[in-house]
Amino acid sequence: MARAKIHTYWQERIRTIVANEPKVTNADIHKRLVEEAQQRGRDDYPSIKTVGNYRRQFELAPEEEQYPYRVLRWPDSFLHGALPWEASAAAVELLREWVKRHGVGRPTNRLALWYWRVRLARPDLPASECLRIATLAADTERGLHPEKTMRTLEADLLMPDGAAGFSPGGRYTDSLPSPQPTE
Repeated sequence: MARAKIHTYWQERIRTIVANEPKVTNADIHKRLVEEAQQRGRDDYPSIKTVGNYRRQFELAPEEEQYPYRVLRWPDSFLHGALPWEASAAAVELLREWVKRHGVGRPTNRLALWYWRVRLARPDLPASECLRIATLAADTERGLHPEKTMRTLEADLLMPDGAAGFSPGGRYTDSLPSPQPTE
């Protein structure tokens, strides 16, 4: 009988840690996940053996599948093909916003790609709104939110301030608003 898969959150965490710290041990990864689980009030973290299995699976994946999990570094992310050079300005803006907001760490290449996409769609939005929308889009792509979250983010992009459906108290939108009659 096949074992149940671990929650997508833990799969993503293992991949991200391994992609950015290839020399970290399975025991160290497990310890981090247990600490995260305790901080988040979760008890569904994977065993050390499961961490090892997911790690091996990820390490055997082609480089292109590993790039999105690596952290954004200029110019490395562009030289290795994780991001196109056209995304460079948006990536630098994202790094500045990330440092301003978090002080430490770096966003992933996946988040940088989504940030660039949001910036292309709405160059007028403040960086903080672009980061919010890009984070939700990247997390949805990773399976951490329902797919219909993308419809809400589309609605957000249509709003003048960039905040509609997924803002606190917001709700998912399945269709675009009806056009208003013009005179």
